[in-house]
Amino acid sequence: EFRRVLFRSLTAAMEMGSWEVWLQPVVGQPGGHAVFHEALARFQNGHGHVIPRPEFFLPGRAQGLLEQFDLAMLQRVLQFLATHPDEKFSVNVSFETFMSDAFPASFLGPLRAAPDGCRRIILEIAPRCLTIPEAGVRSRLKALAAAGVAVAVDDFGSGLCRLRQLTQHPLAIVKLDELVTGYVDDDPLQRDFVRTVVSICRARGIATVAEYTRSPEQMKRLVDDGVDWFQGGLLG
Repeated sequence: EFRRVLFRSLTAAMEMGSWEVWLQPVVGQPGGHAVFHEALARFQNGHGHVIPRPEFFLPGRAQGLLEQFDLAMLQRVLQFLATHPDEKFSVNVSFETFMSDAFPASFLGPLRAAPDGCRRIILEIAPRCLTIPEAGVRSRLKALAAAGVAVAVDDFGSGLCRLRQLTQHPLAIVKLDELVTGYVDDDPLQRDFVRTVVSICRARGIATVAEYTRSPEQMKRLVDDGVDWFQGGLLG
């Protein structure tokens, strides 16, 4: 019953456009300026409380809303380009959207129509996207790369994606998940993994982002390990 009510609320919010976009900065070295901002969707329930992402993401997946929502999110963020002329933004693309027959053409149309949209919008895909048959991944990513759209792998280290797959596709950014970055202070193996990913990415010209950066000590270790950029509660 809860999910049915939530689904109705989400559907109404999408139809009315009554949801918010929150921007979280991705920064360089400590104290540095934002390299780009990740656009995060937030819904509110009838009592004004923000609905956590898993609570609205799962019903949306079950009801086939994700493709519709991903495109609506892109359109919303494209509106920021005119009011933030010097900024770049990243937008998440769900696995369902990535695998749809309409993608990437469904995204490239709006991106090309927006002033400098292909250069200033980064598309974040789930690690799962890199685990499907290579031809399917490659054709989608090559089309985006040919249009000048940067692609980031989100939450790397949280799923089945292998290191080898980072070397086989035209990627611009790899974002390290909390399961990797959250334990570098305590687990030498996790720190070794971070260094390995950084080494592979640097050899390919891929930037790395440490997600869920929460303390100065954690950030210093990740800086020492060669991570390029940082995102999390410590930074806004």
